[in-house]
Formats: sequence, C-alpha cells, structure tokens
Amino acid sequence: NVNGYTKIKFRKGFSLLELLLTIVIITMLIVPLLKILESIQKRTKLIDQQMTLETSIQHSLDWMMEDIITGTSQGLQVYVDADSFGWHDPCTVKIAPKKGSGIKPDMVREVEWVTAPRYEQEDLVLFRKVKSPIKDETTPYIPLCEDILSLRVELMEPNTFPMNDPNALPALIEITAEL
Repeated sequence: NVNGYTKIKFRKGFSLLELLLTIVIITMLIVPLLKILESIQKRTKLIDQQMTLETSIQHSLDWMMEDIITGTSQGLQVYVDADSFGWHDPCTVKIAPKKGSGIKPDMVREVEWVTAPRYEQEDLVLFRKVKSPIKDETTPYIPLCEDILSLRVELMEPNTFPMNDPNALPALIEITAEL
C-alpha cells in the first residue's frame, strides 16, 4: 500500500473459468447452426432424389411415346391392358402387329412396357422389353425407373390410330404417372 493506494496486479491471460464460459457460449451458438445446416442438407438430398426420379420417369415416358410413334408409323398396333386404370395396378402397353394385318411379327420390332409391383414394396417399377425380329432368343425386361405409385395409359379412341399421321398421336394418347 503506497500513499493510500492499493497496488493492483495485472495478470496476463485468462482464468480457467473465463475460458470454460467462452467455450459454453460458443457451443450454444454453434449447435443450432449445425442443426440448421443438417436440415438443409437433408432437404437438398430429398430434392435431388425427387429431381432424379422425375427426370428418370420423364425420359422413360418420352421413350414410350417414341416407341408408340415409331411403331404406328410402321403400321403396328398399340395395345393397352384394360386393367391399367386403377391405383397401383400393373399396366401393360404393347406395340405389335395387329392380328390379321398381314404384317409378319418376325419382320418388325415389338415393344412392351410393363409396370409391376416391387417385391414387398408399395411402389411400381417400369420395365421395357424389345423383341427384335433378328433375334430368336427371349429378351429380358429391363427396369427403367422405380418408385412409381401409378402409371395410366389411356387411348382416347381405343386401339385406333391414323397410321399415316404420326403427328396426331400425342392428341390420341394420355400417359399419366404419379410419383
């Protein structure tokens, strides 16, 4: 004590309590931010999966329309399974020569599109099978996309297409997919 004043010692650094308090405050700020980032990451992943699924089904449906247009321009008939109008029901679309049309089945490529339920799942898988006139072997069904809830193919005028006007086809057929 000099002249009535107390000498104050200045210390360098922080006490352990101050450091612990700072760590707790920083942790309280970071934890909610990490939860928000995790939520954003999960949402981004879901959006990416949905976009991939939508792109896959759009590509498959475009391919189906291309098969229908090509087949009908070759004089083939489009057959749609009559039971394909219910929820979660399998659907079959076959593009093949019409019986009695004079077109030999071994001269054209037949295409079949089928949705079938996945084993122990509640969704459908879309398959495509091409029977080539050149090959005698059995061709497999190729899975193109999954996670489809419903696929409906409706012919506006069942099994009748203007064979000489493929541009009229999109107006005569309606394809609806529910994901």
